[in-house]
Amino acid sequence: KVPIRGRAADQRVLDALLRRAAGGALLIRGEPGTGKSTLLRYVASTADGTVLRTAGLAEEAALPYAALHRLLQPLAGAGLPPLVERAISGGGCPPADRLRLSTAVLRLLAGAGPVVCCVDDAHLLDPASADTLGFVARRVGPHRVAVVFTAGGDGAADDPVPGVPCRWISGLSQPASRALLADLVLAGLPSDVAGALVDLARGNPQALVDLTRS
Repeated sequence: KVPIRGRAADQRVLDALLRRAAGGALLIRGEPGTGKSTLLRYVASTADGTVLRTAGLAEEAALPYAALHRLLQPLAGAGLPPLVERAISGGGCPPADRLRLSTAVLRLLAGAGPVVCCVDDAHLLDPASADTLGFVARRVGPHRVAVVFTAGGDGAADDPVPGVPCRWISGLSQPASRALLADLVLAGLPSDVAGALVDLARGNPQALVDLTRS
């Protein structure tokens, strides 16, 4: 397992979630560039069983079940429940059938377990997918299904998946920032240059990467 600079505690929380005999869900939130997607890639790389991925996209926010379609595509070969197939293939789902659809998705994932669902940028999910995935995440406890979401912490959404435990990640400490900088520049940098880059990045790992490349 590759350590992520400054995120050892977050990795331990995710490891505990993945090791659980039963299911669970977690929402990771933080400002842009703090490493939410990096932690989600860590989950995907260390999980046992089937890993399913999707993400919220602004370009698809008006397309009902677009994100759910991407998540379930790898399972399509084994045959999807008719209600699920209809919803994600453009047929939609009448309001009266939304509970049946959500429970069908939950049963589908439970039957394919162990499964880990990685959902990036949950604040950009189309509302239909967000509702369905939120329903599933709140009910995976008895099943070998884990759902990990990420979402921005910049006010983009107050609570993109209500009822799911949330873990906020903040900026890196100076020692962690310097360790990341050493990973990025193997030949090393003069101490004053390294210090200036760390100060400019203000604990944001993506900013530190961008500054170093510049």
